Amino acid sequence: MRKRVVRDLGTIIGVVVILAAVVGINFFMRLEGLQAKYDKIRRQYEVQAAQAGTDVLDWELLRDTKGTIRSGATFPADLLPKEGQIVNIMGFTTPIDQYRAATHFMLLPLPLECYFCEAPPMRDVMLVHMTEGEATDMYEEPVMLTGRLVLNEGKGQQFFYTLED
Repeated sequence: MRKRVVRDLGTIIGVVVILAAVVGINFFMRLEGLQAKYDKIRRQYEVQAAQAGTDVLDWELLRDTKGTIRSGATFPADLLPKEGQIVNIMGFTTPIDQYRAATHFMLLPLPLECYFCEAPPMRDVMLVHMTEGEATDMYEEPVMLTGRLVLNEGKGQQFFYTLED
């Protein structure tokens, strides 16, 4: 009787492990597909804006930034001249503390749901401060924002970049 119980438990555990592996593989395959889909959507909007004559700051340039909260950011040489300049950037809005009438929020190259349980890397998150007295709602599609780019240097910075006004 005891051998039979051990065998049955072993079989059940084996089935659970196999099912978990199948679900995990499926999850990661879909995650890559979603990221590619949203990246393609954002890039299409960026191309349309560029064709209309708008200079758009590329997320790939921002992704060349290295560092962590502890070490601080090391910005690529091509990004440094844009410090303090008015830039246009396309991305997905993500609320910090409110979904409607937000005066500050995060901008990401992919919607937050594409990162699922993982937080996006710091180089993929831009803090946006609206002009004083203005507010906006969050949108699910990519938006084009224009503002003054601030590069946050030094240790302990929660955001490497800020878009103001």
